[in-house]
Amino acid sequence: MPGRIADILFDIDIMMIMKSYKFFLYAAAILLAAVSCDRSVLPGGDGGSDEVTGKIDIRTAVGPIVKSPQLGQDGSGNFVSGDMFRLTVSGEGFDDISEIYTVGETELFWSDLELPDNSGTVYFSGCYPDQDAVSDGSFRFDMPADGETDLLLAKAVPVAYQASAVELKFSHAFHRLAIEYVSDGTYSDSDLSQVATSVNAMSSCTVDLRKGEVESGSAARPARYMEKKGNSVSYMLIPQQKDDVTVEVSFQGMKKTFTLPDTTGDGQALSQLEGGKMLTVRLEISSDGIRMDGVEIIGWESQGTVNGGISF
Repeated sequence: MPGRIADILFDIDIMMIMKSYKFFLYAAAILLAAVSCDRSVLPGGDGGSDEVTGKIDIRTAVGPIVKSPQLGQDGSGNFVSGDMFRLTVSGEGFDDISEIYTVGETELFWSDLELPDNSGTVYFSGCYPDQDAVSDGSFRFDMPADGETDLLLAKAVPVAYQASAVELKFSHAFHRLAIEYVSDGTYSDSDLSQVATSVNAMSSCTVDLRKGEVESGSAARPARYMEKKGNSVSYMLIPQQKDDVTVEVSFQGMKKTFTLPDTTGDGQALSQLEGGKMLTVRLEISSDGIRMDGVEIIGWESQGTVNGGISF
């Protein structure tokens, strides 16, 4: 009888081992299936392999600007994981495609776009941050009264259909007008901190998402931007004719309104306030009044220097 009990216990052990072995095989199969399905693509993606679908590597760079996403000392930089911008894909033979692209998270494949096989050249453009009220591939942008809103645009770049990489360079869409005050020694820095500045300029424009740029000649809606105090102030302005811009200065009971000059210091014509550039106006305040010490385009691109004079 002891031998029979031993045989029975041995058979039970074998059965338990076989069941455990089958369980582990079943669990491993489920795990492999779950891993193979864990994939994030834009709506419409079939989740196939990179070789079949053609993954698109969206590479972004940010040209010199004045604030985030993530910038170096010269104002240039890049987006960081989690930043979202609107990506527009356009070309011949298909309707424009517009999707929110999240840096570091979105995976985009050619198959997701469902383009015709003969698409040829495809254009990619971008807009950061995403805007509401987009209609037919464009939107109207209204600059707030504080003149401090940024908009980054990546101009449309041509890419061969099924290319593996797309490089988008984002640049500042607007113009930065900076006004700085200095004294000949008559007034202290504390005095100059009370200089009041306001700007009158166009405040609305149309942005073409397909091209990734502000539509030429779309500046409209004259507006008075809010007054700012200090010996250095700045306003973000939409691209526009320089004749549409006036600057009002108030200091210790004195008031002066001036326009921008027609030429730079070296004689070049100055007619436009262009996007992606910064115009710096330097004004010297003395007991005799205010003198325009210099006007120059600096920062993003150099366009020249303007010298002249104004007084109360």
